[in-house]
Amino acid sequence: MVGIVGEPGHLEGSVYLTTQELSLSRGEILVEAWNWVDPEFRGGDAFAMLTAFSMTMADTMGLSLTLAAMTRERAAKGRLY
Repeated sequence: MVGIVGEPGHLEGSVYLTTQELSLSRGEILVEAWNWVDPEFRGGDAFAMLTAFSMTMADTMGLSLTLAAMTRERAAKGRLY
């Protein structure tokens, strides 16, 4: 599933979620394949809105959520946790 932030024709960011079966378990998890925010909107609410969407979907589906935060800025990544 895909979550999108922004007005029609003006994409601010998107997130892609997929389910995966754990190799040593019978259960599934929800995995964030990407959480991308356009550089113009970084530092705003777009990332938080997309992450909240991911968490809501995991809760709705009754699955654990695996997120991956990647950045070139070490200090910025630290602020996410």
